[in-house]
Amino acid sequence: MKRNLSLAAKWNIVSELYHNDIELEAYVNFLADIGAKSILDCACGTGFPSLELAKHGFKVTASDNDFESLNILKSKMNNEKISFPIYHISWENLDVNKLENQFDAVICLGSSITYFDSWDENVRMLSSNHHSIIKYLQGFKKVTKKGGHVLIGICKLYKKSKDVDPIPFPPKRIDGLIYNMQWTLHYNWKSKEKTWNCLVASNSNSQEYEFSVRLISHLYDKSELIAYCEAVFNRVYAIDICPSPYHDIILVCET
Repeated sequence: MKRNLSLAAKWNIVSELYHNDIELEAYVNFLADIGAKSILDCACGTGFPSLELAKHGFKVTASDNDFESLNILKSKMNNEKISFPIYHISWENLDVNKLENQFDAVICLGSSITYFDSWDENVRMLSSNHHSIIKYLQGFKKVTKKGGHVLIGICKLYKKSKDVDPIPFPPKRIDGLIYNMQWTLHYNWKSKEKTWNCLVASNSNSQEYEFSVRLISHLYDKSELIAYCEAVFNRVYAIDICPSPYHDIILVCET
């Protein structure tokens, strides 16, 4: 039987299946290498990597525009007895006075930047101009200390030589259940639109998938996103810090 879950609840499971310890270690090491101590995760979702970064001693602040995702994160924090500031705030409203701080590093990972107007399963058409991304990048810069870094994650699969990527993930156990996950990414480079289809099944339901997710987003390849970042930041470079074939390339933007 298919489960009737909210997008936040679905993403909480998908995030557990998608992220791994190798990816986390790469983020921890890189943030330490650039000397970052205070971190704003401005697309924190249900808690990756905010929770783990806090456990590693970083001074974390988390923000997101999805209220239910933040409630899931708060529940995790209570269960793990971890505390750090959380803000329900959109990117266009990021402000030093509201956040009461500037940060050594601002992170926006998991290709979150491409969903700036479409993190909703009911969205069927992108409403904003693709160039609107610049105002969000300017907001990230505004809350970053001078000499700090903004880290933008974009999936390394996004290449103009392809129009589809099927991605089977290895099975993973969560809370006693073994889950299987399959993604299919469709790229329309003419309209600059990506469609993400995700199917998740567990050993509690062998007859059909347990739930699905379908989202659309803006589509940029690495060079296009670098060009947008270079319009805002002093220096931008790309680094591949995780060996996985489907995790992020990080665009490092210096302020």
